[in-house]
Amino acid sequence: MEKEKIKGRPMVLDEEAKSSTKEPAFLTPPKGAKVYHGFPLIKEVNKDGFTFGAITEFLGYDKGCSDGDAFVEAPDGSRAGIAWETGKKFETQRVGKNESSRWGVYYFMIPFKIRSMEDMQKAFEMMLPELKSQHKKWKKELAKK
Repeated sequence: MEKEKIKGRPMVLDEEAKSSTKEPAFLTPPKGAKVYHGFPLIKEVNKDGFTFGAITEFLGYDKGCSDGDAFVEAPDGSRAGIAWETGKKFETQRVGKNESSRWGVYYFMIPFKIRSMEDMQKAFEMMLPELKSQHKKWKKELAKK
C-alpha cells in the first residue's frame, strides 16, 4: 500500500523566539507570550502600523503560492489569525471568534498567486480594511468589559 502524501505548506519559524522547553517556541511558548508566538512577523509586509506574520511559507514556489496560514499584529501588539487562498475575486469571511488573546480569525480569498514579497504586500493591503474594522470592534468590546 502506497503512503498517503501529506499536503500543506512548510511552517516558517521564528528562530529567535524563546521556548519554555527544548521544543519549538510555537509548541511551548513561555508564560505570557502572545498568540502565534514562535512564528515571525514579516517586517517588509506592513501598513499603517499593522504587520503581517507568516505561519506557512509563501515564497519560493515556482508557480506561486496559492494558500497559507498567517496572522496580523496591530499597532497595539494584539493579534488575529489569517487563512488565505487564491480564487477568482477578493472575498473575506470571519471564521473564528474574538477571544481575550486575539481578535478573531479571518479568511481571505485573493485574486492572484503570491510570487514575491511585493505580491504579499498587495494582498495584505487588500485584507487591511477588514482587519482594521475588526480590530476596532474588538477594542470597543474590551473597553465595555
